[in-house]
Amino acid sequence: MGLTIVQDGRAEVSGSTSKVHLTVTFDSSYPTGGEAFDADDYGFGRMVSISIANKAANGFVASYDAANKKMMLFEGRPGDAGNPALPAAGALQQAGNTRDASAAVFYVTITSRR
Repeated sequence: MGLTIVQDGRAEVSGSTSKVHLTVTFDSSYPTGGEAFDADDYGFGRMVSISIANKAANGFVASYDAANKKMMLFEGRPGDAGNPALPAAGALQQAGNTRDASAAVFYVTITSRR
């Protein structure tokens, strides 16, 4: 099924840059390697930067792989997800293949050069 992407309001244009704000929701079966997502498709030119923030505490961390144009999903070791009171468990692990990630919702801001 892939990502559900909703543009939040109109794009902001200032000088030679533009910003677009999106809400990105993963689905119930995350594929190893990430979901297809080309940030250049949501601006008015080439992406300069991307900012990703959790919409709510969900135990996941999203990251954009610009080289492969994928939105990737990571999580802590089992039992740590969504619990900030626990100490760091080391490197985050990519969410497993077919992992239910339907609770993973993020605000994404893409800045592009016009």
